[in-house]
Amino acid sequence: MRSSTPQGHMAQISHHMKVIDVSERSSGLKQFLIRQSQILLAKQIDEKKRKDGRQRADPSFLREIKDTNGWDKSKLDRHCGIGRKWVRLLGEYEGLICFILPERNAFGISPNSYLDLEDENIEMFHRLLDDPHTRSLCEIAKAFQESLATSNNIEFIWEAGRYNIGALGDEELLACLRPLPSVSENIFNPPDFQDSPRPELWPQDWPWPVDPTAYHLDKWCDLCDLDDCDCINNQSNSKPRIRQYGKKGRGLQAVAQNRGLVAYRNGEIIGFLSGEVASTGAHSDEWTVEFTRPDIPGEPTVCQIYTGQRGNIFRLLNHSHRPNAEFDQIKVSGRYRTAVKALEDIGDGAEIEVSYGPGYEMLGGCLCRECSVAGEGNTDTSNVNQISREAP
Repeated sequence: MRSSTPQGHMAQISHHMKVIDVSERSSGLKQFLIRQSQILLAKQIDEKKRKDGRQRADPSFLREIKDTNGWDKSKLDRHCGIGRKWVRLLGEYEGLICFILPERNAFGISPNSYLDLEDENIEMFHRLLDDPHTRSLCEIAKAFQESLATSNNIEFIWEAGRYNIGALGDEELLACLRPLPSVSENIFNPPDFQDSPRPELWPQDWPWPVDPTAYHLDKWCDLCDLDDCDCINNQSNSKPRIRQYGKKGRGLQAVAQNRGLVAYRNGEIIGFLSGEVASTGAHSDEWTVEFTRPDIPGEPTVCQIYTGQRGNIFRLLNHSHRPNAEFDQIKVSGRYRTAVKALEDIGDGAEIEVSYGPGYEMLGGCLCRECSVAGEGNTDTSNVNQISREAP
């Protein structure tokens, strides 16, 4: 399966049916995927029925999905029936399926013990689940499910830091398990800049304090000629994938629409780095990127983009002395933004890397492939997360 999620009822239903077919021959995680696909299959068919304004699903539609996927009526009815039972059992606690044991388990508890509950017992079951701790666990589990069912990269807070799990209290542990809040645009909070000094070289006739990424002069956007546009939301359909790269830790892998082809052409915008807009000097850790304004003489650093608490996947780009991508400050939809642009054709499966400039330092040495080939990389990764990034 590639990274894109199939669109339309027929494509999505066929996708869920194929997952069930493949997973029935496997164990472990694949068995969990059967549950998830049964739920999604039942929901998709019932949603189509509601949209058509029908009490029952259109027989011709059911016949088409059976014929397309090689299923007979009994198999489709069985999996849809189980899916509807799961929907009924879970109610608003969708993440609960992660915690119900599989068919074979050491306790001899069958999932049917839950699925066959009467309505009044399900209501009582839900009342027992109604506490902040259980709700938090279900929200976390639901995010995990979504990471499996969609092409969206979901990053969890525990992945971004070092935590002594055994020393954490319940609330701290739950906080670490939550998804890192993802943002598609830079977040500017005016109170954070209320007492912030005017950046060096900031034009005297420009107001301050303001959002230092905002642009209100002549050309609104470098990607189009409109005075008001939505170019920021019209990004590449081929989203990179988060992947583990050994000693370097996590990074981003290029994913083409079709396996083995070029994912991003030379000069193509892969995406935009997003996080929280912070005043200059506010942060100095690995999740900080200095933000410059190329339209101001001297191209001064006017703020920082901090991705430690909120951000998107481009915060995980690894450094290389021979990068295949770069950061480029461009105007898009009325704001200067940090675009991630391909420096060459980037093939399917390649790691996307940028250079953080000559001032970039990693304690213990650089771990990029160029240094590794030259024998300069350090095998000690104890300080791999302590990175200082400077504006290129």
